[in-house]
Amino acid sequence: MPIDSADKECIISIQIPKTINREQKMNKTLQTFARNYLINGLAQCTPAQQEVFALMYAKPYDPRKRTTDVIIKIKNTPYQVVVNEMPEDKLDWAMQQIEATLEKNKKNAAQN
Repeated sequence: MPIDSADKECIISIQIPKTINREQKMNKTLQTFARNYLINGLAQCTPAQQEVFALMYAKPYDPRKRTTDVIIKIKNTPYQVVVNEMPEDKLDWAMQQIEATLEKNKKNAAQN
């Protein structure tokens, strides 16, 4: 029995690069936009949320180097400084987190 053209499977070939360049750089304009977005968004967050952000994104990133003194210093670092010192590869994810936090804060405010 011959196969109808409608019965044939469609096979799609996709070429995936063997290596993904994770070090692609964000251009300076986008970096500036992202940092401004984060600073403006953090200004709308609670002090506790700002502190959590600082703990997530302030140096040193290695948890083994985060002594009690270092953690206290991070908590006392203004969020603007943390944002301006962040590596560019963290900006995109941080923006998504701030956006989600602001949405959560709006919902909570509407419920109260």
